[in-house]
Amino acid sequence: MKLTTLSKTQLRRVFHKKVAKYVSQHDPYRFYLIDYKTDDCFYTHTYENGKLLGSGQGEYELFDLGISGAVMEVKYNNIVSSPNPESPMHPDNSFYPKLKKYLVGPFYTQALDLNSKWQPILYQHLQKEKAFKVLNFYDRDLFDNRSL
Repeated sequence: MKLTTLSKTQLRRVFHKKVAKYVSQHDPYRFYLIDYKTDDCFYTHTYENGKLLGSGQGEYELFDLGISGAVMEVKYNNIVSSPNPESPMHPDNSFYPKLKKYLVGPFYTQALDLNSKWQPILYQHLQKEKAFKVLNFYDRDLFDNRSL
């Protein structure tokens, strides 16, 4: 499978049209919706068994590295804590302090198709357990606005 890097401009287009859904690595009943706004803010909504547990928010900044693609600096301002000590969102996890400011990326996809309802994007992450993670982006119209 051939992957291509995504530029800052391409990521901005994805963020404008789509919402990310990320499944918990530690709990099969938990997932997160991440809504990257075009004003460099993002909102996270944590769900378990289909019920909203809480919402957090933060800021992001995209940096273009040319042929290497784009990276994103993430700063959480408000974190929904996880009850699982293995989760980076748990206050006792060694990664938790890094949520104040850390870098993710570059971002990769097989083929960028903004007209598709679903766009998987692979990205590099600092967390120790996995070097790569996947964000699944879905069209905004698939979500009830109350969930965002």
